[in-house]
This record gives sequence, C-alpha cells and structure tokens, in this order.
Amino acid sequence: MLVTIGGTSLDDARARVLDAVRKLETPLDAATFAAAREAFLYHLAVDAQTPMEQSENLGWYAVEGNPSYAPSDPQGEYWKIAQSLDPQFVASVVKRYLDRPVVVRLSNAPVKEPSS
Repeated sequence: MLVTIGGTSLDDARARVLDAVRKLETPLDAATFAAAREAFLYHLAVDAQTPMEQSENLGWYAVEGNPSYAPSDPQGEYWKIAQSLDPQFVASVVKRYLDRPVVVRLSNAPVKEPSS
C-alpha cells in the first residue's frame, strides 16, 4: 500500500493516516464491513465498464497466466474471494502487513554538493 501526502501540516496528516491504518487492525462491525465490501466491488465494476477497460483488465491477467482472476469478470475467482472476505480476516491482514509502516519524507530542499 502506498499513501502520498503533500502540502502543509505533513506531520499531522501522517499521524492521522497511521492512526487510521492502526484502527483497521480491529475488525469492523458486520454491517460497516458489508457496506465497505460492496463499495469496493462497485468500484471494481465501474473501472471495467467499457470494452477497452475490460479487455485491458482481462489481458493483464491473461498475460500473468490467470485470466479467471481478472477483477473485471464478476463470475471469476477475484469476485468470489472478495465476497468471501470477513472483518476478522481483513483485520488480521492489516496487522500482518501494515503493522510496521515505512515512512519516507521527500523534500524539494536544495541538495548540498560535496566539496572537492
């Protein structure tokens, strides 16, 4: 997962993002989770409405050797797996993979050249 933050108050924004990720380590209640999962599936469907979007999506997974996993196929494996997710499993994945974030701060400050 990649989150980029720009502008002013970077430290406050960073703290809010990290706090929100930590909160995801606690499973959502069933109704909130179901609504979030449906919103995610809706987003997938919207991103694959046109023939071009569908072909790009299916083509990518075909090249990867797994066309049945293409998210643009609502009868495929991706949708079945997404529909089977539950709040406890998602919270465990957040804890496992997002528990130790790496934060990188980029700056446009001038770089000092080494003296010769």
